[in-house]
Amino acid sequence: LLAAAKQEESTNSPRPRVRLLASRCFIHWIAADLPGVLALGQQAIRVSQAAAQQPESLGWAHTILAACYYQQNDLVTAELHANTVQELRHASQRNAVAQSAIILAAIQQAREQPDAALHILAKVRGYLMELQGEALLPLVQAYRAELAARQGDLAIAARWVATVGPQQSHGLMAFFYTSQLTLPKILLRIGTPASREQAAAALARLYTFVTATHNTR
Repeated sequence: LLAAAKQEESTNSPRPRVRLLASRCFIHWIAADLPGVLALGQQAIRVSQAAAQQPESLGWAHTILAACYYQQNDLVTAELHANTVQELRHASQRNAVAQSAIILAAIQQAREQPDAALHILAKVRGYLMELQGEALLPLVQAYRAELAARQGDLAIAARWVATVGPQQSHGLMAFFYTSQLTLPKILLRIGTPASREQAAAALARLYTFVTATHNTR
């Protein structure tokens, strides 16, 4: 992929270059290389804006930059990039819109604004339903359950654990939010001997998966 990216960067057309720049961001994200992600994401935005092309890749670049700045605790800059994706939501890829909304909700939760966090999730649910993006609703619902646990509403969180959590499948964790970690997080929040045992088993299964796929950031 990196070889293909370098080859396409040498072409005259900006279209493949922007797409490959945005794609390479995820390689650095998985490797926990935040400086690499920031450099490539900013470059992708500059190229896309200059060419006025590839709005989907532009949306992903802003999403990954929002994730990076959140990890660096620069919530103001993270919010700026995530809000840009929301403004471009009808031109951006739906998963980028969902991920950026989750970042915004996480920012509001970090600011001790739980109602604002829930409002953001409600808005993105409406967006997904409006545009027939129901396939992403389980992702948003999982984060809603995780948020409920963090806010002390264990009834909602436990209901998700009982009905959805055990059905979670493992996949490459290339984005800001992955629902695969939500199950053990909630089980640990519940805090009973049985739930802690279930959390340990869930983490053991996830550890086996991520080590087998080298997704160990």
